[in-house]
Amino acid sequence: MHLNFVIGYKSFEALPSSADLPNFMVVTGANGSGKTQFLEALNVGAFTGDWDRSVDQTLLLSAAQLGEPVFELSAQEPRRAVVERFKAQVDGFLRPNGYRRTSDLEGIYENLRLSFGISEGAMRAAEAHAGKPIEEWQLSDFELWTPFELGHGFFGMAVTDAFTRYQAMLTANDFRAWRASQGKAVDAWLTEEQFQSAYGPPPWDLLNEVLVHLALPYEFVAPPMDLDNGPFSVRLRSLADGFELAPADLSSGEKTLLQLALSMYSGTHRAQVSRIPKVLLLDEPDAALHPSMVRSMLAVIREVLVERLDMRVVMTTHSPTTVALSPDDAIFVMERTGVERLTRASKDAALRRLLVGVPAISVSAENRRVVLVESPNDARWYSSIYAVIQPTLSSERSLEFVAAGGSGLADGCDAVVGLVHKLRSNGNLAVWGLVDRDNRHREPSDSVIFNDEGYSIENLLLNPLAIGLLLLSDSHAAAVTAVPESRFVEFRPVDAQALVDAVSAHVLGDAARGVTQTMRFAGGLEIEVPSSWLSGRGHDLHDLILEKLSWLRRYAARDRLIDSVVSRVLAQYPTFVPMSVVGTVRRLLDA
Repeated sequence: MHLNFVIGYKSFEALPSSADLPNFMVVTGANGSGKTQFLEALNVGAFTGDWDRSVDQTLLLSAAQLGEPVFELSAQEPRRAVVERFKAQVDGFLRPNGYRRTSDLEGIYENLRLSFGISEGAMRAAEAHAGKPIEEWQLSDFELWTPFELGHGFFGMAVTDAFTRYQAMLTANDFRAWRASQGKAVDAWLTEEQFQSAYGPPPWDLLNEVLVHLALPYEFVAPPMDLDNGPFSVRLRSLADGFELAPADLSSGEKTLLQLALSMYSGTHRAQVSRIPKVLLLDEPDAALHPSMVRSMLAVIREVLVERLDMRVVMTTHSPTTVALSPDDAIFVMERTGVERLTRASKDAALRRLLVGVPAISVSAENRRVVLVESPNDARWYSSIYAVIQPTLSSERSLEFVAAGGSGLADGCDAVVGLVHKLRSNGNLAVWGLVDRDNRHREPSDSVIFNDEGYSIENLLLNPLAIGLLLLSDSHAAAVTAVPESRFVEFRPVDAQALVDAVSAHVLGDAARGVTQTMRFAGGLEIEVPSSWLSGRGHDLHDLILEKLSWLRRYAARDRLIDSVVSRVLAQYPTFVPMSVVGTVRRLLDA
């Protein structure tokens, strides 16, 4: 984006930069250098860019505002009141002064956008569902097809409002469908498919998917499905122990991530019914974030807000972690004075500015170890499982998993052994190798190791407990029948063996009753697993699981079954990571 000067603002008598600026900027600098003033100047229109201020919205948010998501209803407005208000707005436009408008019907979309924040695309979709243009709608059409959520901004989503309105609509529709099934007179109702097509999945389910993406260990509690429609307060349930708490009880950093989760939900699922700002200005949004949360924040900003929604995002920061994790081309430093006060900077230069007066700080790679593995898939799987268990390892060292060759390499093990030997011979002693055990009885060398519990990484991560929990997360009958007293979010370890036995029988058939071996997990659980599950070729096991449990083929595209196990199961239950995998990672860290 290229900035234009409109009027001076506070310490800025001219543009701080004449350069073309990226759509995502991370601005750092000393206190008093003008970072916040720069955001304010953009917000009030003192500086403009490639957006139309008469149409496009700019939004400035501080860390305090980001940390206070809107959860409660302010008006307790029932669905019928929303419909009546929406209908009155439409009627007022179509019949001004009591006479039907005969021209400029296209203006109704702009009228509704300004009044309710609903886009033309959303109204076109509602008209398509109704099978008629909005000027021909009757009361029953308004009751069925008025969008369930109106008037909330991109960051102003009232979660309680969204939950209760959707719940009321779904419950009322189900009740009308039931009355119709009894042969009684009833207003129009929608089938389940029509309802989902018109209003989408339940917002609590969609938000829970976003929480998983951000690695927040909570889920929203769904409202009760009854006709009472009484007061409802949003609650979160801890995935670790099932404890429920109010959003206000979260830490400041968790509140900030939760607000970003709402923005991600808005951008993905509410883009047609929320006012999406063209320019988002964030003043130190990372102020309350633990460094481990910064990566999630930056991912949402870059992948959702900038790349998917085409927003311009400018944020300020004093955090070295944020600078270190930001894209290289996004980093800028603000100066107190000068013609060009805002200049692009390298990460090292920006970090040096932030760390002035801290002489003991140095950046060193001596604690970073590179682990060569056989294929890109292996690198991805080990990296993701390492991210799950890293918080429990208490090591100053870190591991980076890198493929020794491409996915089509005939013998990945030989490639790992050869490359590790070559690099270490040249003095790169921070390089190690990790290969599959296959049929070997000893490790290839002192610097190339394997996990001897299973034939390959596939056997270990696709163990029957992990597969059973993945099925249980989808409420699949094979898992639910085996452990009727457990749910995925409240899984009872006492049910683990029964779940393993059921999954093993489904996949292996009679072979499941053969020799077993004890498999231990990070949380101390021990279960008996068929030896053939762990000793056969990993690729064959992968294909057999998909053949016998066809439901899981939905996760199989591009070898993503293991990715789904890690993200959907092990990220929620790190205690169910195989202990041998944890031990292998510890060996690499401690060697």
